[in-house]
Amino acid sequence: MKYALELQDELFDLFRNDNTICQLVGIVDSSDLKDCMNRIRRGIQPVATANDSPSLFFSYYVVPSYGINTKNYMANTGIIEFDIYFKHRGQMVKLFKAINAALKKNYEDMVLVAEGNNESPVTGLNSYMFRVEPLVKS
Repeated sequence: MKYALELQDELFDLFRNDNTICQLVGIVDSSDLKDCMNRIRRGIQPVATANDSPSLFFSYYVVPSYGINTKNYMANTGIIEFDIYFKHRGQMVKLFKAINAALKKNYEDMVLVAEGNNESPVTGLNSYMFRVEPLVKS
C-alpha cells in the first residue's frame, strides 16, 4: 500500500508504458516525458493549459480526503478522479476501456465508484469523468 502521491506517479508510469493507451493518445516514444505529460496529466487542468491540448488526452488527480472511512486506521479509502478530454466519442470510449483495463490488471482493490459526462473547460473538447477508489496509506 502506498501514499496517494506515490500512487499518482506509479500510475503515470503504468499508463505511459501501456501500448494501447499510448496508441490512443498519440504517444510515439514513452521515454519522451514532455510529450507524455502533455497527454497524460497529473492534476486538475486549468483552462489556459487545457486549451493548447491534443484532441484526446486525460488527466487524473487525488480528490482530497478529510477523514478515515475504513475500519483500519492505517489505511484510507481515497478517490482518484480521471477526466478524459476528447473530440470524438468513439476514441474516448476506447481510452476509457483501456485505462480501466490497466487499472483492473494491476490493482485489484481499485474500484470504479462513479462515472459520467462532465463540464469541459477546454474549448472544442468534451469531457467524461470517472472515479476510482484505491486503498492508500493514511
